[in-house]
Amino acid sequence: MQLAEQLTVGRGPNDFTNTNQNPTVSSVGASFGTYTVTATNANGCSNTASTIVQNNGNNQPTLTFTGNTNFVNSIVSPTTGDPYTTFRFEVIYTDADGDLPSASEPKLWMDAEGNGSYFNAKDRVFAMQQADPTDVDVTDGKLYYYNAQGLPLSTTWEIEVRASDGNGCAAIFGAFNNLDVFNSTDISIFANDINFSDNNPNPSDTIIITTVIHNYSNLDATNFVVRLLNQNDSTFIDDTVALVPALGDITLQWQWITSDTPSYNPMQVILDLYNVITEPNELDNTAVRPFTNGNFVVGGDIITFNNVSPSTSYPYGAITLSGNAVYTDLAVTLQDSSVAGATVTFNVYDSTGAKVLGPYSTYTNSRGNFSKSFYQHLYAPATYTIVGNTTDFTLTDTFTNTFNLILPPCNPDLGISVSLSKYKIVVGETITGTATISNSGCDTIRVSTEAFLNCQMERQFLDHLRFRH
Repeated sequence: MQLAEQLTVGRGPNDFTNTNQNPTVSSVGASFGTYTVTATNANGCSNTASTIVQNNGNNQPTLTFTGNTNFVNSIVSPTTGDPYTTFRFEVIYTDADGDLPSASEPKLWMDAEGNGSYFNAKDRVFAMQQADPTDVDVTDGKLYYYNAQGLPLSTTWEIEVRASDGNGCAAIFGAFNNLDVFNSTDISIFANDINFSDNNPNPSDTIIITTVIHNYSNLDATNFVVRLLNQNDSTFIDDTVALVPALGDITLQWQWITSDTPSYNPMQVILDLYNVITEPNELDNTAVRPFTNGNFVVGGDIITFNNVSPSTSYPYGAITLSGNAVYTDLAVTLQDSSVAGATVTFNVYDSTGAKVLGPYSTYTNSRGNFSKSFYQHLYAPATYTIVGNTTDFTLTDTFTNTFNLILPPCNPDLGISVSLSKYKIVVGETITGTATISNSGCDTIRVSTEAFLNCQMERQFLDHLRFRH
């Protein structure tokens, strides 16, 4: 609420007091009892009003960190990037009464300017998705997530997560200010950017190794060192790159004399060896592609560990395939068994074996990790199979996984919009307003208009005041 007169004192349960002038009084916690406000104007005239807050027996929901990797004390990962970065947001919603959040909640409220308003041009509001739609027990917590792309440039983001339980209680988590979206240099390389003039030269041959370096940012990348490293025997060549232009690429070329014995040679290209460039993502600064020298039989395999999230979802939603690829049983011992810079390709098939989605492709980073989100425009409830492969262009692994589509529950989805004649009032002033109730769900419902309006209008009225002042 916004008070236009001078406030002498406000008191309530649990030693609640407030003497701020022209204050915006936000939530004071779930304390029940009598709240009293005394207002005094410039002439010394005062008036006192009170209200009684009673317990309706409903517990307030809570929102907490998920505790997953990169989400122990943050709701977003990564915390820095540019408008092309995919930012993942995660929270756990818990309600002791078992009340699921209201439709299209929890929601991310993102204030780009950090000015306390969520209705400026660069601000964003997103409805978070269920990680597991089949989990209807929220007494032990339920994970909700959202993957955001194309966020506006800002280093002053203030982010809240809000959810209500449909019974008059709500939770606000945040605000958090650890997200920065800015323009920065972003160079990258993948395994398919590395090529050999001969993929199977003879011992002591001279081959040409070429690589393409990409710059996906709007800024030039200048004066950094690139290393070409043979992971088999640790021989290397360093080269200084003067310029990779913004939104451009360059090609480097080296002459390489192969060893005098048959061998397996994983050739690694490392960009910005001495880390002189500040980037939002440095995991794509290295890639490996091998060649065989002479009559060498390649042993070993690639193993792809993968996960589908959510494993169960409704039709027409986003699915993410993520995982990790490692080498095993190779004839040579690698410093790192991660399959870096490999190409991951997959398709989606229905129960008859017919391809219904794909192909999709991505690359593993320097740790062998990969993640690819895709939109499934499937409507038939069924179990769908993902079949893919991971290749470093010498070894290839085939992997599978599944996800289920189920029909969403048919429920009503009530909403209300409120328009007020004024948003800043003085004590005793009368204002007018209109409210429109809508149902965007797929089922009808009878509601008590008076009770619904009293509850919802009060909440939205206070939200309007808090957001505008």
